[in-house]
Amino acid sequence: MRGARTRLRLWSCLALLLPPAAALGQGKGQGVEVRAVSPLLDTAHGRIISLSFRVTNHTTAEQELIEALTLPDGWQTIVPSGTLTLRAGETTTRLMALQVPRSASAGRYDVTYRVRGQRDLAVADSDTVAIEVVAATKLELLTEEKPDSAVAGESYEIRLRLVSRGNVAVRVTLRAATDSGYRVTVEPAAAAVAPGQSVPLTLSVQTDAKERRPRTNYVRVTAQPLDARPEEAAGLILGVDITPRVTAEPDLYRRLPVEVSLRVNGDQDTSGAQVEVSGRGSLNNEGTQSLDFLLRAPDTQTAGSFGLRDELYLTYSAPIWQVRLGDQAYGLSRLTSYYQYGRGVGLDLGHKQRGARVGGYYLDDRRFSAQASFLRRTRDAGPANPAAADTLWSGQGTAHPLPEMNLEAEYAVGHSERGASTADDAYRVELDGRFGRHGYYRLANFHADPDYYGYYHDSDYLYASLSHPLSRTLQAHLGYNHYASNLDLRPALRSAARETLWQAGLSSQLPGGFSLSFYFDRFVRSDRLAPASFDSRENAYRLGGGWSGDRLALRLELRAGDASDRLAARRRTAWNTSLFASWRPAQDAYFTFYGGLGDNHATDGSRLLGAANNLGATVAWKPLRDLDLGFWYSKYNFAAGDRLQSDQYDLTLSYALANLHRLGFEARHTTNGLGSEQTAYLLTYTVPLGIPLAKRRDVGAVRGRIVDHEAPGAPGLARVVLRINGATALSDEHGGFVFPPVPPGSYGLIVDRRSIGLDRVVREKTPLAVEVKGGEVTRVELGVVRSATLAGRLLLRPPDPAANGNAPGRGAVVVGAPRAADRPAQPTGLANLLIEMTSASEVARRVSDPKGGFLFDGLRPGAWHLKVYEQGLPDYYYLEIPDQDLSLEAGQSAEVVLSALPKARRIEWIDEGAIRGTGHGQTRRP
Repeated sequence: MRGARTRLRLWSCLALLLPPAAALGQGKGQGVEVRAVSPLLDTAHGRIISLSFRVTNHTTAEQELIEALTLPDGWQTIVPSGTLTLRAGETTTRLMALQVPRSASAGRYDVTYRVRGQRDLAVADSDTVAIEVVAATKLELLTEEKPDSAVAGESYEIRLRLVSRGNVAVRVTLRAATDSGYRVTVEPAAAAVAPGQSVPLTLSVQTDAKERRPRTNYVRVTAQPLDARPEEAAGLILGVDITPRVTAEPDLYRRLPVEVSLRVNGDQDTSGAQVEVSGRGSLNNEGTQSLDFLLRAPDTQTAGSFGLRDELYLTYSAPIWQVRLGDQAYGLSRLTSYYQYGRGVGLDLGHKQRGARVGGYYLDDRRFSAQASFLRRTRDAGPANPAAADTLWSGQGTAHPLPEMNLEAEYAVGHSERGASTADDAYRVELDGRFGRHGYYRLANFHADPDYYGYYHDSDYLYASLSHPLSRTLQAHLGYNHYASNLDLRPALRSAARETLWQAGLSSQLPGGFSLSFYFDRFVRSDRLAPASFDSRENAYRLGGGWSGDRLALRLELRAGDASDRLAARRRTAWNTSLFASWRPAQDAYFTFYGGLGDNHATDGSRLLGAANNLGATVAWKPLRDLDLGFWYSKYNFAAGDRLQSDQYDLTLSYALANLHRLGFEARHTTNGLGSEQTAYLLTYTVPLGIPLAKRRDVGAVRGRIVDHEAPGAPGLARVVLRINGATALSDEHGGFVFPPVPPGSYGLIVDRRSIGLDRVVREKTPLAVEVKGGEVTRVELGVVRSATLAGRLLLRPPDPAANGNAPGRGAVVVGAPRAADRPAQPTGLANLLIEMTSASEVARRVSDPKGGFLFDGLRPGAWHLKVYEQGLPDYYYLEIPDQDLSLEAGQSAEVVLSALPKARRIEWIDEGAIRGTGHGQTRRP
């Protein structure tokens, strides 16, 4: 039995880690098949890259297909996806182009191209291209100081440090931009950084006072090297929460985000309307349970290309299980059921990251069904197909043999009752990893025996790729693809394709943002049945070059080669070229242009040289903060002989209303060579809702009012800035304020004195202690009064000259310093003495200036105690009044003068007499 031979091949593949594959024949998909035709790809950030995909309609009817391109976060499409129409059995090549963001870090990224039927969603397929963004970073931006929040209308600063991690001096230009359109400047704008050294940077951001909703403003900073070396730009994205000058109501309920949309769509002949209710979000505080649902009705598929079918589905996910209900794409694995759309129910059990996992689903779309942890599929007899019943079992696993290596394997067994009862199996092995700093590899093998009827069928696909650096700027690439179908050479299938593609190339990232690549491809396709239906050879050379700057990016590709049909003894040469450009003149505007042209002399079905003549342009513009506009145009196969031509115009508009409602409009006009022409439109009005699930205990709210305590009736104070736990609130016209929910705990509430006036103060001591409890609202009342001021001076008083000597009743005394030269003649200020003001709840301290002056401002009215510390007082002096009580009123400006007086000390005589000098040898005597 073939299954034994297959299992032997599977273990051989696992032992030798044979290369992976990407199917090149009729071996996968549902009615339509997608295969990547692109070369091996590696790139640097900011570059434009192009991808080609061959789409084949294997059904017996014309299919209108909707394209979709799934990109990593932040990547930009240059050639947008649209719609295409293929006749039965027809194949076309679709060219996609995209721009890698300048912020993309090194690593592997997957880009997936999908098509699905406009009328029959079960007609669908996809293919994925892996793109390696090479590492070349020599600069690093570090954050030194950044505010957590800012109030709308205020400016704020961010302090950074640019560090050179390379081994050469680098001259860089610094640029910054915000996602919200705020004005931002960076100082300095240019700098030179020595190896291992750093340069401080300051960003200044001016926010918009008209913000209506809280948001996070992201600032993107880029340090671009100017030297003619391969160093890459360094980037950093910094977020600061912006608090609008409008207070929002706190919500202590966990809510499921829900949107209700009214859709009106149509074309020149028909129209329709739909109501759509959808929601997706977490159901508990820990985020371990989630719900995703959609309800859309009625069906409007016949009302233009924007029409959608009616759908109803619900998915509930928990840590170890998932339940799916309704109209969804159900699947088990790549070999069994990778994509089946219909109305059903599915269940998955097991941990997603570790341990065993089993799953199953029941699906009913009038043709298929499946149950338990295996696939059971039945098909009713039709005009062209007999009745069929298939049962599939599959097991798969993943491993990481090395830190930079990923291995995934799957084995499946299938039993079919299509006529005679048969059994066969399938397997897949996928391996990818990295080595060194810039080297990477991918290996895969997909195999499905002739009587295995899963997602893959009667095909073998082997794929291998290797990329290795030859120098700091040069990368070498090798690739191999092999595909075979009709593995048993069954004559009833009329052909047994064998396809082999070899690829070899070099790519270079040049100084100044330039890149260059050169590839040679050889493709051989033959029929193993006799007599053969096809036998062709193709050789192609591809030269590509590009340049990427901060606002403009360009890429040009030239392709030329020859294709020969050995059965017809015919050989042709062909060429074509493509140009892609993107331009971002401002943060809120983006333009792209793309075009391709060739002589179209390639033989029919050419894989390497059959690119179609095409051109197009896109415009994305955000003229207002809440308004987004978009337009794009594409034309395929102009001046391309008998190839099916198509034109498509798209216009989109999206406007966000003040109440968070959204208004959307789309229009599309399409024509094709089949003589059909259609204009479709879609008008959408969306209302966001939040379904309360339960009261949150993980957060609480702080609500309060701040008033003018001295004014009659204590009116509220507007636009006062308050902060708690890093969050900011702004009082409304009545003085009311509310903070976003914060975790339970004790916090200090701070009032920004600049917002109430520097001559005012809050009566209560701040930071005010606030206790927040989960699920509850803590209320606070604050009063503002005029602050009091105390100014003073410390003086060193001179002694009375008459006080020294013999004084009646006092005896002999000395006042102040013992020596007359140390006694001041005039009052002088006492510097550097500590003065302390103490109230019942707070303490303020000052140090006297060189003239003895001191000032206490911003004092709360009430009782205070003034004390002067004697440390630092000159010897032989004392404070006349070292401390005293003061009562200060709101708005009062008090003054005090404090004196340091000289001490009077009595002189006591121990003995009396005279000392006289004598001659030599005489004694001294008193």
